[in-house]
Amino acid sequence: MMKFGVTLGIVFLFTGLYSANGQALFERGETNAGNLGLSITNVGVIGKADVRNNPDAGVSMRFPINTGTEHLFEAGLWMGAFVDGGLRVSTAAVTNPSGYSRGQSGYEFTPDGPIRYEGPQTGLGISDQDLITTFTDRNLIIPGTTTQIAGHSDPLYADVEQTSYNWAFPFTENFSILKLSITNRSDEYGPAGGFAWDSLYVGQYADIVVRNVFTAQDQGSAFFNKNGLGYLDSRYTTYAFDAGSNDASSINTYGGITILGSEITDPVTGNSVFYHPANPIFDPAHPEHNRVSTLPVPKVDPSYWLFSAGTGVYQGPPRGSAGDQQRYDRMSTVFPLDEVRPNSPDG
Repeated sequence: MMKFGVTLGIVFLFTGLYSANGQALFERGETNAGNLGLSITNVGVIGKADVRNNPDAGVSMRFPINTGTEHLFEAGLWMGAFVDGGLRVSTAAVTNPSGYSRGQSGYEFTPDGPIRYEGPQTGLGISDQDLITTFTDRNLIIPGTTTQIAGHSDPLYADVEQTSYNWAFPFTENFSILKLSITNRSDEYGPAGGFAWDSLYVGQYADIVVRNVFTAQDQGSAFFNKNGLGYLDSRYTTYAFDAGSNDASSINTYGGITILGSEITDPVTGNSVFYHPANPIFDPAHPEHNRVSTLPVPKVDPSYWLFSAGTGVYQGPPRGSAGDQQRYDRMSTVFPLDEVRPNSPDG
């Protein structure tokens, strides 16, 4: 069994119900410990895609929380690995104008339990508001229904426990830390004996957009095409900002995602390593480099494409299983940032 954990910078809240047949139901909640409201679900989808059309029905990634300034359309976990020489990719969200819909192609994780929380009220939390969700890609049919997940026939048998940490201090009001513990459960739910993941890549897909959903007059693509994007390579942070809308009042906030690090645990020895480019042990000159010499050098890299009609490096993966190879390539291939930066000598 292989365990893999990733810690990302984003945010969330909850409720909890099971269906009559014992299957966990879809749930959505919002964080509210600080001044950032982020929508989270127990299917791995982050954000609320219909927030533009229905802003009073809940937040997507709103800051300050009592305004209409949103920073996210939709986001979700991506995973890809080779199994016995064949590629398998599972995604929680993809580029889709309608957002999450049960059984729709690209939304391949299902609930594995209700959303729950810990905090000062329970005495068991780490932060002021811990939001804990569990979801899995092992189901080909939505549990408790006859609805097949379109294009999802080769799961990784990945079980995910996602915990969002949120604090109420003034200096923590604008972020949430999201920890994902990902476990290979193919030995329990897959073919006899299970299988290993080879050349595993993990990504966080996100359609970040900064607009005021209460005052914006733009519709359709005009709502989304006012974005500016950037990447802070020294902080492993991709971000977006309002680069030209007429929203009132003027928006001076940024929406971003930071990769804080990951941890790989050897299933045989139980030893763990902080797997991130910032860990100096991956430098061959480091005295303890032999501990990680068999691991690939870690990398954190952004990748950008247009929501539709992109060409060249900006052409996004097609929806459905036909896009699995392109999604994997987006995670495993370095994006040519130096060629596309404004005023770059290369582009």
